[in-house]
Amino acid sequence: MLKKAEEPFKLLKYLEGSDKWRKSLEKMCSAILHCKYKEKHTVIRIDGSGGDDGIDVWVETSKAKVHIYQCKFHVDNLNLPQKNKILESFLTAYEKNKDNGLTRWVLVIPKTLIKSELRWWNEFCEKHNDKGIQFKIWDEDKLLNLLKKYELHDEYFQVEDRFKDVREQFEKDFRDIISKFTDGRDRYTLDDIENMNDVSERWKASPYLDFRNSAIASMLNNFLMNISVVDGIINRAELPVQKEFRFLMRYYFIPEYYRLCRERDNDQDQKAVDFYRNNNAEDIKS
Repeated sequence: MLKKAEEPFKLLKYLEGSDKWRKSLEKMCSAILHCKYKEKHTVIRIDGSGGDDGIDVWVETSKAKVHIYQCKFHVDNLNLPQKNKILESFLTAYEKNKDNGLTRWVLVIPKTLIKSELRWWNEFCEKHNDKGIQFKIWDEDKLLNLLKKYELHDEYFQVEDRFKDVREQFEKDFRDIISKFTDGRDRYTLDDIENMNDVSERWKASPYLDFRNSAIASMLNNFLMNISVVDGIINRAELPVQKEFRFLMRYYFIPEYYRLCRERDNDQDQKAVDFYRNNNAEDIKS
């Protein structure tokens, strides 16, 4: 299984933008169903530009039963408004089709549910089990398995380094800063600080860092906020702060830099980053 930062559905969303990604997910769902049912059932993808009545893909079986597929293009954790939208989509589809042979409603959502979301989904199904509807969910794993089963995977996920140029620019921009950390320097000139400021500002809102779940530019800002200016020379602050910075650099900043310079995560660097995140530098403050 690919690591979280490299999840293919999340990659598609960032590369295509929300509007195009929404259409891609609906087309993906429709393509799977066409392969699954071939000529046995009628599969129709609904254009939602004029209102889709809670239906993205409509399947009418040979026995005149209706299955409705609702695609939600969320790849991050679900918030309350998103959950309410899912409920609203189901209720709309149900009210308009309960007398038309509706027997199955499928939520298509390209993410892995966390425990609270799974609990919410089970409660959702339980609450509406009196409607005579069979509820199904196509989550990330289900979608990936179906795409591979019907040989559709490569059509949507080409194996290539889509971030090659931006990653190389990231490596170049941060290289000078990293080299100063790794050579053990404790003093920085004003030129050094200006360079750090420029780099952090350029990358602070980077889609690449957002996609890779990295806060490295924000961590650089935190570093700059915790140093003091003395006679034009930049020094790290008191001893406890110096100790904290060494911990930060060793277990977050440097491993994170090398992790982001690769197309895929390096396990050793990822372990160091996770160690820092889990400890949050608390052990050096006691």
